[in-house]
Amino acid sequence: MYNFKIPKKYIFIAIGTAIGILSILFISNLVSENILPKKLKIAAGKKDGESYIISEAIAKVVADKTGNIQIDVC
Repeated sequence: MYNFKIPKKYIFIAIGTAIGILSILFISNLVSENILPKKLKIAAGKKDGESYIISEAIAKVVADKTGNIQIDVC
């Protein structure tokens, strides 16, 4: 059939580009997992109800114990 040979420099460029892209994706994943805050919402009913009070307490404990999780009580 065809005797097409790819020059070695193109293979090295392709491998280098792939490693660079994978490195950027890996680092951005680490940053988004560990540094950026995670946001959650809890639907809790009326503000004077027990479920709302308990949900606020949960949100406060989570905020005190972890620095990267935010809980909004609705």
